[in-house]
Amino acid sequence: MSSRDPNLFARIGPQLLRDVIVDFYDRVFADVMIGFLFAGKDKQRLVNKEWELTARFLGADIAYTGRPMRMAHAASPIFGGHFERRLQILRETMAAHAVDPEVARVWIEHQQALRSQITADRGSECKDSGVAAELGERASLVGEGPAVVPARASGGTAVVVSAETASGVDAIEPLALKPSVEATLVRLGRKPS
Repeated sequence: MSSRDPNLFARIGPQLLRDVIVDFYDRVFADVMIGFLFAGKDKQRLVNKEWELTARFLGADIAYTGRPMRMAHAASPIFGGHFERRLQILRETMAAHAVDPEVARVWIEHQQALRSQITADRGSECKDSGVAAELGERASLVGEGPAVVPARASGGTAVVVSAETASGVDAIEPLALKPSVEATLVRLGRKPS
C-alpha cells in the first residue's frame, strides 16, 4: 500500500489525527529525555505543522506549509537517541488512541525516512542484545519503572531513578558498561532500614 493512499487518511480521519498529534506533543514537551528540545517552542504551531505533514503523507489533499525538515531542525542538537525517543513516544501515543495498525506502520516508516534530515547521528540503534540485557539488569536494580534522567539535567551523569528508590538514596555509584556503549548508568543504593 502506498503511503499516499487516501484510504489511510480516511482510516484515521482529521479529528483523530489532530487528537493524536495534540496528545503526542503534550507528551513530548513533558518528556524528561527530550522535553528540553522543545523549551520555548510554540506547541500549537508544531501541532498544526505536524498535522499538515502527517495528513499529507497519509493521502489527504492538504498542503504542508512548514519549513523543510532539515531547515526546521538545524538549530536543535538532536542526537539519534532523541530521535528514537520521539519515535517511541509516537508509538505509545498511537497505541493509546487505537490508531489503525496500517496507519501507524506507515506513519512510523515515514518518520524513519526523515531521520537523515533531522539528525546526522546514526549511533542510537542498539543492535548488541548483550548490551541491551546488561542495561536491563542494571536498570532493574532500582525497581519497577525506572526513569533515566539525562546527563544534562543531572549535572553530567545519566541517572536511573524510580519512585521506590528516590526517597531512600544514600549513594550514587557509576556503573561501567562495555566499551562499545558510550553511556553511564548510576545505581542507587538504599539506606539501611
